[in-house]
Amino acid sequence: AELSGNSVDNYNSVAIAGNNTQWMAAIVTNHSGEITLDDAAAGTVGNLDNRAILEIDNSTLSLTDGINASGGNIKLSNNATLNVSNVLTNEGDITVDASSTLASATFQQIAGTTLINGGVLGADNLSVSAIAAGTLSGHGDIMGDLAVTESGALNPHQDELDPSGQFIISDSLNLAGTFNVDLGGTSVADFDRLLVSGTADLAGTLNVELVDGFTPMVGDFFDIIIAPSVLGNFDDIILPMLANGLQIDATNEGTFYRLQVTAVPIPPIIPAFVLCLLYLRQRGILRR
Repeated sequence: AELSGNSVDNYNSVAIAGNNTQWMAAIVTNHSGEITLDDAAAGTVGNLDNRAILEIDNSTLSLTDGINASGGNIKLSNNATLNVSNVLTNEGDITVDASSTLASATFQQIAGTTLINGGVLGADNLSVSAIAAGTLSGHGDIMGDLAVTESGALNPHQDELDPSGQFIISDSLNLAGTFNVDLGGTSVADFDRLLVSGTADLAGTLNVELVDGFTPMVGDFFDIIIAPSVLGNFDDIILPMLANGLQIDATNEGTFYRLQVTAVPIPPIIPAFVLCLLYLRQRGILRR
């Protein structure tokens, strides 16, 4: 079956299903209700303005340009693909499950949230994903460059499917926003990290928290960013307070960024004879 139209305004629930179903439209505005592509359906849309629910389940939707407006919700599940040849702008909520791909040449988020729950963000190594505000959370693959600007946040947090909370970035990272890191143990399966194939350029804020009752010990370390070249440092570093005279040091080691547990330095002991001299001088017994 083939469904076609020039300008589509949706206010209801529309289900497009079947592996022989082709949905074609020049302009689609999803005002309310829900549009669902299911059961290997395929769609080709010029411009999409999504203000409600768009669910792609085991199907493929191709756009030229798209906006997921405030209040909009895009869900990709069960081997779904959303292809965007130019720009997809997010102001709402987007979820990509472990088997699905949001293949956008340029992805820009100016508000809202994007959860990559084990799936893929980006079309190829030439793609650009820019988080100007809101959060990019989860774990999975980021194709191309990732930029997180001052008002954006990167949360590669743990879950039951992939407790490492790991993002793999196929090109460069420009991190000027907030990088939230959870430490739940010393194994790479227990703390958040970024693996970057290109240069990792750091600024912004590093915010570290202990989770799952984890108590670090002296000598523990966590390489939270690994790249061929790690440049710069965070402008602000927020680290948890540790007991038993321990602290966490954060350092850029050139090809990785490490958090390491060390003992708090003990102030040097003032020799007894120096204390004696100070006492005598104070009492006026010893004079120059």
